[in-house]
Amino acid sequence: MAMSGLKVNEECIAAYRDMRIKPKVKPNELPPPPLRALIMKISDDKTEVVIDEKIQVVDDEDQENEYRSILAAKIPKLNGRYVVFDLTVKQKLSQQETNKLVCLTWAPDNAPVKERMIYSSTSDLVKKALGAQNWVQCNDEEDLDYGSICDKAAKKS
Repeated sequence: MAMSGLKVNEECIAAYRDMRIKPKVKPNELPPPPLRALIMKISDDKTEVVIDEKIQVVDDEDQENEYRSILAAKIPKLNGRYVVFDLTVKQKLSQQETNKLVCLTWAPDNAPVKERMIYSSTSDLVKKALGAQNWVQCNDEEDLDYGSICDKAAKKS
């Protein structure tokens, strides 16, 4: 199936930009709550990538458990998704902690072949539209391991 007509919805791009560059706030105004994750999917009519869900930071001190609970509750086991996580990772050389937006293509091995192919073949399109740097392909539960994801993000520091 040719995906040449697929596009990334502007709301996805804006949400990613807001995660990357915190929005400016007017005086006497509260900033919007930060997002921990942005989950995107291909629309039912297969014409665009749309926001599936925005998930706010719950506990900045325990992001590992937050990461695991988001995966368990929000990422379907048999359907693909694009997920952006805001994670704190240690840089390999300096061991300094830094915030990274880590983008995942979730195309599970046990999903229908067509579903896997669509998500895998369109991940470059999404990556370019968002301007994302840290992109990880995940095909099974092992690929989604928190430590593994943080290590991959740190290597790209």
